[in-house]
Amino acid sequence: MKFLFISRDISERKKNELKLKESEKKYRNIIENVKDAIVITDFNGKYIYASPQTSMLIDGEKIKPKTSIFRNIHPEDLKKLTPLFQLAAKKRRVLKNQEKDFRIIKKDGSIRWISSSSKNYYNEEGEAIGFIVLLRDTTEKKETELKLMEKEKELRALNRKLKADFQQTAKELRESEEKFRTVADQSHLAILIYQNRKIQYCNQSLCTMTGLSYEQLYSYTLQDILKRINPKNHSKIKSRLNPPTLKKSTFTSNIQIQIQIPSGEKKWVEIHASTIKYQKKPANLVVLTDITEKKKNIEKLKESERTLKQKNIELQKLDELKNDFITISAHELKTPLVPVLGYLELILAQNNNLSDETIEHLEKVQNNAERLKVYIEQLIDVMKIDADKISLRREQCNAVDLLQKVISNLKVELERQNSEIFLDSEDKAILKVDPFRIGQIFSNLILNAIRFTQNGKIFISIQANSDHILFQIRDTGLGIAKKDLAHVFEKFMSIHKNPNRFSKAERGSGLGLYIAKGLVEAHNGKIWIESEGLNKGTTVSFTLPK
Repeated sequence: MKFLFISRDISERKKNELKLKESEKKYRNIIENVKDAIVITDFNGKYIYASPQTSMLIDGEKIKPKTSIFRNIHPEDLKKLTPLFQLAAKKRRVLKNQEKDFRIIKKDGSIRWISSSSKNYYNEEGEAIGFIVLLRDTTEKKETELKLMEKEKELRALNRKLKADFQQTAKELRESEEKFRTVADQSHLAILIYQNRKIQYCNQSLCTMTGLSYEQLYSYTLQDILKRINPKNHSKIKSRLNPPTLKKSTFTSNIQIQIQIPSGEKKWVEIHASTIKYQKKPANLVVLTDITEKKKNIEKLKESERTLKQKNIELQKLDELKNDFITISAHELKTPLVPVLGYLELILAQNNNLSDETIEHLEKVQNNAERLKVYIEQLIDVMKIDADKISLRREQCNAVDLLQKVISNLKVELERQNSEIFLDSEDKAILKVDPFRIGQIFSNLILNAIRFTQNGKIFISIQANSDHILFQIRDTGLGIAKKDLAHVFEKFMSIHKNPNRFSKAERGSGLGLYIAKGLVEAHNGKIWIESEGLNKGTTVSFTLPK
């Protein structure tokens, strides 16, 4: 038996493998420590690899392989990115326009802008199996760009055409004086070339603007030009008409000045200046735009704004005067009502010598006086809400006790409407509130539900949450039309106005919901109302912070 041994020196291969591992370790270390996120995705849009920065960039959780790379992308951007990705995957290569900016929605609902760039990803055989994508958070940059764009939008819109004409004119001037003259002579912009302290060229638009002939303009020196300009602007004009140099092409910022033409008329013009080559020598190209009408319109707008401000001040004073008058009137009306109600109560308490008819009349007077007192108090509350002067005497109290007290006070109204109230609540709902005002909210809302729920049911629930308590009052009554829901909290709003079904007293003053809303918001709470439509009941909900 013979043995054949073959040996091969694999030292070089081992060295290469070690170098490769070292290289992989080094590059992985670089990838995991750079600020940008790097992901590898297959052609189906599934993660193959995601650097640690990816999870921090997208949703804070570790990215799992084979999950979709599209899951956090904003729906609007997803519509644009999906077709591009599918086309690139189909062609198995990165497209020219595959570098995109898009938005992602994080778990907390915040939106971040991401900039992406892609390269093909190959396996060991050199076959493209996906894409390597570099992701960078550009939110701050995008937000800054959007703010700048918004601020400059109006200015760009006003100057876009002027800038285009100016740039086109400047370009053609450098290419050919003859071409320049053709364009300049037909331009609606006033154009001149200033060189060697004189006007070397001007167009018809400049003659029309200044009221001067070609001959007069060509004879003008710098001093002649300055005579037509307000002395305050002389330094600006001199700086723009200084002997130019062609070492560096310059464009000066726009200036607005006032000129006086021979007729005595004053015009506002906007001046743009740049350096050009004219007859092989540096010269100043000056473009003038008549902005007189624009200035007049701006002044008119400013005057209108001043007038509106003044009228607004006057209206505010009138509104304050109206509020003061109503408040004083309400207080003056309330003052005599108190003794009237007191005497009526005293007379009715000692009714031994009164006939039944007299007692009936006195009770009607008492009821109407009570109604008037309620209306006056509501009117005073409305004035306080409008003036943001609701004062609250907060104290720790149990909202359930307040609610039960209100329900007890409304038993007569419940019996009159033949309705029932069902209360779903725990024993306690502790809040730091003004108990009188909270009782007022309950009273207004429950009375409304009773008033428009005949032979029905009213369900009241109290639900405690971590930072607030939710109150809901749901009835099976008349409901509210969809078109009226947006107006229910307005002053003097009465949704159910049918006089054949409701008396004026039953309809109320139209202030109850307005006052309830004002008092809830004074407690930093929220209130809203829902209804599926007429004859489908109504649900009023409001929250109060703990």
